[in-house]
Amino acid sequence: MSNDLGYAQKNYTNESIQESVENASGINDDITDAIGQKNLNLLEKNKINLEQEKAIIDKERLFYTRARMLQVSRDRNSFKLKIIYTLLALIIFIFVASLGIYVFFKNKKGNKVNVNSK
Repeated sequence: MSNDLGYAQKNYTNESIQESVENASGINDDITDAIGQKNLNLLEKNKINLEQEKAIIDKERLFYTRARMLQVSRDRNSFKLKIIYTLLALIIFIFVASLGIYVFFKNKKGNKVNVNSK
């Protein structure tokens, strides 16, 4: 009987081990599937993240391009404003010079008339 009990214990132990191995294998497969699914989710999120980073870089380039265009426009406007002020100053100078010449010659003619009448 002790042999039968030893055989039964060995058989029970072998069956228990086999059952435990099968259970562990099933758990391992489930965990592997879960890890694979999480990996796919992470890859998809990484792809979305890369697309968003590319969109941000494109928007930054567009921003810098527009900022540069605005600066060029301001420079052109500043140059045009300098030209307008220069032309305005030239017109005022010509007007003042003409007025000065008129007054100078008017006084000169007026002095000659006064000298002759004395």
